Amino acid sequence: MSQGLTQQPVMGNANSSTMPRADDPRRSGSFQPAQRYRKPRKLTRGASSNTKIINAQVRRMRRDIKGLKRERGQYQVQIKNLNEELDDYVEMNSDLKDQVSGLQDGLRRQYRTQSDFKHQIRRLKDERTGVTNDQQRNPDDWVLEKENLIETVNKRLKSKNDKIKDLSCELKAKDAASEDEKTQIHKLQNQIYELKKSITTAGVLPHQVTDKTIQERMNFLGLAVRDWVLASFREGQLKALGQGWSEGTQCIALEAVPRISELDNKWKVAICQAVAMRAICRVFKAKGYFGLPSTGPLAGVEAFANHIEESSNFPKWRALTYGSIKDMSNKEGINEDTNRELTELGDVTVNSLSELMGVDVTERRVKKLFKIMNDAVALSHDLKIQRSTYSVEWPPRFDNQETEFDPDSMELDNGGERDNALQKTVILATLPAVFKLGDAHGDNMNVKFNVSKAKVLCARQEEMRVNQQASQDKRNGQNVEMKDTMVKNEHCE
Repeated sequence: MSQGLTQQPVMGNANSSTMPRADDPRRSGSFQPAQRYRKPRKLTRGASSNTKIINAQVRRMRRDIKGLKRERGQYQVQIKNLNEELDDYVEMNSDLKDQVSGLQDGLRRQYRTQSDFKHQIRRLKDERTGVTNDQQRNPDDWVLEKENLIETVNKRLKSKNDKIKDLSCELKAKDAASEDEKTQIHKLQNQIYELKKSITTAGVLPHQVTDKTIQERMNFLGLAVRDWVLASFREGQLKALGQGWSEGTQCIALEAVPRISELDNKWKVAICQAVAMRAICRVFKAKGYFGLPSTGPLAGVEAFANHIEESSNFPKWRALTYGSIKDMSNKEGINEDTNRELTELGDVTVNSLSELMGVDVTERRVKKLFKIMNDAVALSHDLKIQRSTYSVEWPPRFDNQETEFDPDSMELDNGGERDNALQKTVILATLPAVFKLGDAHGDNMNVKFNVSKAKVLCARQEEMRVNQQASQDKRNGQNVEMKDTMVKNEHCE
């Protein structure tokens, strides 16, 4: 009944030369005339080799998974048969118990019959004592009848006891066999669990990460930016809007904090954090793989991605292609373009924050910001190589004073209570939200849910009106002082 289970065969090498070509466009449903594919094929000649290998590996893994699923079905049929046999054993065990109970009842009836015989013998003895001499029977006949009755009862009791012993031994044997069957079923269940685990492991592609990991890395990025702002601009003072600001700095500040004119110096850390994070998150807005060179064999990858992004298989292609680019040993061109873009972005960010706060940033702090930006680039690369589509989105602009706190997509950055936030309006955001489209296999792209909530700061409308009036009075006072100074200079001239 129990058969030995063999280990699963080792998957074959996906790089076998017998695998069919997977990059032939005629094998896909999106085949177009040759003149439309001639240029992209030239552009992606460097990456076609990796695509061929990866597609072959995927097909081989799918075949192995189908084999594992078929074998899992066979094991499930065996388990079903064993469960049916176990049910038969249990039913047989119940029947045997009923038979033993019936025999015990018969034994009790035999004991009662023996007692009745004794009473009958006693009654016969009394009758023999009370009869007349001519009717009196021979005492030897009474003794012989008594012995015969006793012998008959003992024989019947012995046969019943022997039958009970046989049934008890048979019941114990059935129980032992049932325990063996249970042990075998337990072993089969463990093997099925290992098969399911191997199937799950085989179905997971490289570089795939969980939503919780993405959420933790995004929150860590926000904390790193906050620590950098505190270390760099804690001693600075927020300048009034337009006081010593260049046109570029003013545009950057208003993009990150549209209501910056209504905020005073106590908001300086949050303002700097919002401006820095808004600049860093530009790496997530790259349509393709951030840092791809504009020349060389990888220059056409982004153009080809734009050409097929409407296809239903685009998420899977993006995950495999960008994953292969990430695993490349020679990333000299990618690293050079990434460093150049991050250097330009870091210089603009540091200069803007220095104009806002009137503080010069040391070279060591600039290097720290460059490291944070590299972490953001690594996270953006990991988002691009997922089969699901992730988007990093800032909340709507907060120009309107009626912008309310949304608990489904926002959370307070200062750790405040959610109920208090519901009574306030949103002033600025220090961390964007991350949304996910589709499932882990790149399907169901119409499903969207929140992976990481945006972090915001809120205030009551009354407080903002007071701050707005104070800021207006301060600007008016500064304008009056500037006019007085200009008049005095004219008189002196």
